[in-house]
Amino acid sequence: MNVNLSNLNLSGTYKDEKSATDTWKQDGRIKLDSVEATRNGNAFLKLQNLVLDTDLKDHGNNFDLVYQTKIDKSLFGDANGVVADDIHFDFSYLNLNKDALLKIQAASKAFYEDMAKTQPAAGADAAAVAAAGDDSTDAKLAQQKAHMAVLMQHAGELVASSPGFRIDRLSLKTPNGDVAGNFEVNLDGKGLAPDALKGDNVMALLKERISGKGSLTLARDVFLNAFEQKNAAAPAQRQMKENQLKMYVDQGYIKDDGKQLSLESTFGPQGVAINGKRIM
Repeated sequence: MNVNLSNLNLSGTYKDEKSATDTWKQDGRIKLDSVEATRNGNAFLKLQNLVLDTDLKDHGNNFDLVYQTKIDKSLFGDANGVVADDIHFDFSYLNLNKDALLKIQAASKAFYEDMAKTQPAAGADAAAVAAAGDDSTDAKLAQQKAHMAVLMQHAGELVASSPGFRIDRLSLKTPNGDVAGNFEVNLDGKGLAPDALKGDNVMALLKERISGKGSLTLARDVFLNAFEQKNAAAPAQRQMKENQLKMYVDQGYIKDDGKQLSLESTFGPQGVAINGKRIM
């Protein structure tokens, strides 16, 4: 597989050494005139005029990291593949705690440095390593557990700031119509003790505190014509999709106004709902 980039331009500002009391600044732009990926000489991906902007928004103890992506034209697959133009994909990481993030980075670095020190040297005699006995193995396991405990505590501090992830904008234009959507997920860290995260309770705790919502709208023909085969069976395939769509609409999972399809979903400790209908 070969990937060719044309006119790559990078710009921005970034300060690597930070403290939790600093005002953090970071911004950047990646710009490409074109990207082409080929396999065995055949192109399967083409992107034109790609721009990725990043921006850090400092809020004192916490910060947001915002990404904005724009692609003017794209082709996925061969010459008859999927075409999409004017693509926007903007997303954000929200309420990231500076102090907790710096502690996680420092703890991760210490973990990997210690693991590197305890690895057998290249070419070490296997019998000699085995002769070190269980005491050495037990010490390594205890060291790993100690590192993980520190990492989990700092992760708890990060969760306590109620971080979130959001797709601010997802939109694109296709020959069959437009697609647009958004999504967000949030962690409620209110009242969470820094040492609340343990290896055996992480999933249960997240289930109690995670929530989010999303929405999607697309032109009706995007659904009906997706992956349509240009052959004698096409009318039957379209009718099958019409029947599927009617079933989803009748069940309340999709709204259809004759031109656009839409759905809204929410999820949280109480379960998952689509267009107000609970499914879990």
